[in-house]
Amino acid sequence: TVMTLVGRKLNVPALPTSLQPVMAPTEEFPIGLFGLPNLGSFFNRQSYFLGRRLMKAGLSPLMKPLKDVAGPQIAMPGDQIDGYVPHDGKALCLQAFSRALVPTPKDWTAENWACGYWFTEPDVTYEAQSDLMEFLENGPAPIYLGFGSMPSKNPRELTDKILAALANTGQRAILATGWGGLMKESLPENLEKRVFLLEKAPHSWLFPRCAAIVHHGGAGTTHEAVRWGKPSLVCPVFGDQPFWGAQIHKIGAGPAPIRQKKLTVTNLTSALQDLENPAYRLGAEKAGEIISTEPGARGTASRLIEQFVEIPA
Repeated sequence: TVMTLVGRKLNVPALPTSLQPVMAPTEEFPIGLFGLPNLGSFFNRQSYFLGRRLMKAGLSPLMKPLKDVAGPQIAMPGDQIDGYVPHDGKALCLQAFSRALVPTPKDWTAENWACGYWFTEPDVTYEAQSDLMEFLENGPAPIYLGFGSMPSKNPRELTDKILAALANTGQRAILATGWGGLMKESLPENLEKRVFLLEKAPHSWLFPRCAAIVHHGGAGTTHEAVRWGKPSLVCPVFGDQPFWGAQIHKIGAGPAPIRQKKLTVTNLTSALQDLENPAYRLGAEKAGEIISTEPGARGTASRLIEQFVEIPA
């Protein structure tokens, strides 16, 4: 929205980019927010217009000062999240998520570019701490558990549930602490050799070395997991996270998601054991193969942007 205002002020194209399906209406599934189930073709499409209204209402207090500064000459008719193209052109929307997780809807119009997720390349210079390397090298590939920037209301309780479930399953695991609200504490004696507490490490380096990924379901973590052909258990909190959890299960790349607030030792134990189902690994690997064919930011997106925008010589 801010970039749309900037585009109007400078009279240059501003192309909206979406990391989840929230901008382009379709009959095939509802907007990728709010954790909505399939509502049928009519209400699926209508959910996008409702979502736009809610986004407009939420952004309105933030946008007024910007509009006041920008001036009335760039008053924004129509939809303020659809970007801007000079001379009343139609802004093209970059749908920056993978067809492996969201096959391109048949009813999308031509201005929607399904360009694949915009990954960062693995850092070839990264050197992991020696104790992490030792843990990875001295046993089967572990399960990664971490909830990104989604802190729990009760991190101690969440940590206790995870450790109890791992005690039940006997699996090796890397437990990420960091922003996810998981507490870094002394491990119980029965888990000292099977669980590694990790503050941080690049997902693009770590995930290929893991057997499966347990995470909150953010767009980035979800795509990174299937990028490397790793099954996922998604424990969403809000926003688009339930959508990605449902998509992971739908494509056969992991068990049904469990909302973080509904996690128990019993259902987490069962889900961790279910993650070992070879069918989930095959589903994730199939998704990873599709992702490997998608050019993403460097390919389709950059090429089409260059074609669309006249770049001075």
